[in-house]
Amino acid sequence: MRTQHFLMLSALLGGAVWAQEATKPAETKPEEAKTEAQAAPAAEESPAPVSEKPFTATIDAGARYISGVAGDFRTYRSVVNLGEGAKLFGFEANYLNPEAKLLNGFSVSARNWGGDPFSTLHLTAENTKWWRLSADYRSMLYYNFLPSFANPRLRQPGQTAGSTGPDLFLNQRGFDQRRKTTDVDLELLPGRRIIPYLGFSRNSGDGTGVTPFVAAGNEYPVSTLLSDEANTYRGGVRFEYDRFHVTLEQGGITYKDDQSVFTRDRNLGNRTTTAFGQTLFLADLNQAYGVRGDSIYSKVLATGSPFHWLHAFGQFLYSRPKTDVTYTDNARGLFVLGATRFFNTGQSLLDSAANQPHSSASGGAEIQVGRFRLVNSFFTDRFHNASSALLTETLFFTPTLSESSTAFTADRLVVNNHRYQVDGFFDATRKLTFRGGYRYVWGDAAVRAGKVNPFGPTELGELKQNVGIAGINFRPLSGSSWNAEYERASADQVYFRTSLSNYHRLRVRGRQQLHSTLQMGFNYYLLDNRNPHAAESFRTATQWKSSSQAASLALQWTPKGGKFGSLLGEYTHSKLRSDFQYLAPQILSAEKSLYTEYGHTATALLDLAAPKSWLVGGPHVQLGGSFYVGSGSRPTSFYQPIVGLRLPFHSRVEWYADWRYYGFSQATYLYEAFRTHTVVSGLRIGL
Repeated sequence: MRTQHFLMLSALLGGAVWAQEATKPAETKPEEAKTEAQAAPAAEESPAPVSEKPFTATIDAGARYISGVAGDFRTYRSVVNLGEGAKLFGFEANYLNPEAKLLNGFSVSARNWGGDPFSTLHLTAENTKWWRLSADYRSMLYYNFLPSFANPRLRQPGQTAGSTGPDLFLNQRGFDQRRKTTDVDLELLPGRRIIPYLGFSRNSGDGTGVTPFVAAGNEYPVSTLLSDEANTYRGGVRFEYDRFHVTLEQGGITYKDDQSVFTRDRNLGNRTTTAFGQTLFLADLNQAYGVRGDSIYSKVLATGSPFHWLHAFGQFLYSRPKTDVTYTDNARGLFVLGATRFFNTGQSLLDSAANQPHSSASGGAEIQVGRFRLVNSFFTDRFHNASSALLTETLFFTPTLSESSTAFTADRLVVNNHRYQVDGFFDATRKLTFRGGYRYVWGDAAVRAGKVNPFGPTELGELKQNVGIAGINFRPLSGSSWNAEYERASADQVYFRTSLSNYHRLRVRGRQQLHSTLQMGFNYYLLDNRNPHAAESFRTATQWKSSSQAASLALQWTPKGGKFGSLLGEYTHSKLRSDFQYLAPQILSAEKSLYTEYGHTATALLDLAAPKSWLVGGPHVQLGGSFYVGSGSRPTSFYQPIVGLRLPFHSRVEWYADWRYYGFSQATYLYEAFRTHTVVSGLRIGL
């Protein structure tokens, strides 16, 4: 429906253009005709230059053919997810007429329509004196369903890795959603000192998925229906002056999130053993929750330059969201409660509400004195969440024996985060710049502790981190640039066990012109983190160690300025290691999680351009592709070779085709492998 609205609006704009052109006078006065007749010979001797067309358009349409997916189709959709059939790969139309009174210009563009996973539509229109309209629409198909994800029942008793039991490949969390985003902005009096504006944004999604139903002693993956949306309304005014800019904005948001489950299939859940001699199972489930909320917000942005050596900026945002949540479930089967107590039916009803005033502010200044530049910035974020919930549960042990309980809880979450940073830049020469900086991050938080926490009903968190920053930028020659940045951090306290605590980070980037036809690019990244403070939560060894690094080298060769072709190649070697100790929730003993990954990624593309012949510009051939080969905890390989051909038949008509192969495999999870061939063919026409 929204796509139709966009197309209708485009048609109306096109009608307005036609009306403007149609209203031009068709008759000339006799005096004008006489003047034109006298001027005709002179025009023949000195013809006027041909002006550009006010309207231009380009259309790129064709079709994609898929040979068929060999292997697991769900993994193919999670990784590639390209569809076949007729496609509108691209469309663009532009109109420009500065002398028109109603519509001075508009542009419409569309990309990847016809069932592809990501489609876009963009529209801009304006009257340069009075208004400017901008609208964007994006549609994304989000599919994520890897059978191995959090699936402890991959190999059930009596089943082999290749067998397919009733729920063998049903993972614990999956999504098949279509997400849609719309943004519309209207500016009044564009280009003036004072510019009022209005805006609207909508983000929505709906589809199906998989979610676990958690019951005492077991978890049951079940199918679910998902639906959510958020609408944002905003309006404000911008003040654009030579030495300062100010934006005042007021807005609001309404949102909802719904999820429902209905199943009557017998489900054994994740437990592969009996509980006190009984096999737990889920036979019937009705579950639903709904979230409704709204918020208002106020925002102020300001930048100023009172002196040529001083630039300042600041921002303040205040919001007040409110949320109401309802939850119900009715489950039948065999469930365990405590020691050897079993019940057949459980019912739950929950109502809750929460308020969260939230304010954040940031600001800073940049001072330039000669070769030295100083940049100061500050950020603060504060919010607290006050909530209450009423839960009623009823358990049926027999048709006549039941137990009911009602619990009321009131919780409060308080979070305060702050960050201050100062950076100094010194231009030692025109080709050499040094950087030095310091960042201090601090904050505090308070939240209700979990039931297994023996230290009190409230858990306190504190954040204190000092970061030193150094950098250098070296530009020895034209076409050459090298820079390096280094950070070293030390923290006294952090919020989470997976937070960056004591870390050092290094990034080196370079670009070097080796020859007039050969250019090299280099990039190196390293992050090493240690979090020893994680052990303080339960006075046991639960610290986290992680490191990641990647080095890449890229070469681009364009002989004779790319007249006859070019060659692009890139290679990246990456390493990732995570060593995490955690508390097993069943017995609260320390367990170890170790994950490693070593990857090799390469891309090469050869573009060959034939000399001009009877074809306009000559044909172009592309050969190449990319691959990834990884080893470690989850060995993975992915190959994607490409062959492409472009044949321009006219300055405005081009035929193209390309072939691609997708091959994906994992040594540990062979059932997730897939391979397929795709062929795309189409015409690109300019009007």
